[in-house]
Amino acid sequence: MGKRAGGRKPKGKTVKDYQRGKAANNHDVEVDGDEDFDGKNSKFEPDGKTISEALEAIDEENETIANIMEAARKKCQAPRAAIKTVRKRLIKDGYHAKELDTVIRKHALEIKISNVDRKLDDGQIVSFREMEAALGKFRGLPLVDAALERAREAEAVH
Repeated sequence: MGKRAGGRKPKGKTVKDYQRGKAANNHDVEVDGDEDFDGKNSKFEPDGKTISEALEAIDEENETIANIMEAARKKCQAPRAAIKTVRKRLIKDGYHAKELDTVIRKHALEIKISNVDRKLDDGQIVSFREMEAALGKFRGLPLVDAALERAREAEAVH
């Protein structure tokens, strides 16, 4: 077998190869489906009018989205200018721009992460916390370890 670009050897047959009747080791494998389908052309014939109408509807919605985004961009100009002013002041005071931008971005992401579960109701938040605990994300934290130990003890009793 030859090599692909990047020095990797080609892999074996894919699912599509099986679907097209090209099985591994050149064995014949029957494929479920339309016997008239040649892999290139289907019996479907596109209707230009239908496609045109759909594209017009999509264009209208895209224009609506663009208008909403432009209004939001204009609304955010003043706060963004204030943020730039604070950033420039810090750089003028001697902070390095790249590192400062990284700290600012990380801080914003930490705020987003801390608020990610705000829209969940009480039942959903319990399930969410259980899923996080199952992932082990908080293992090693004293409260989590104590809760896991308590759950193990309760499970052993039953």
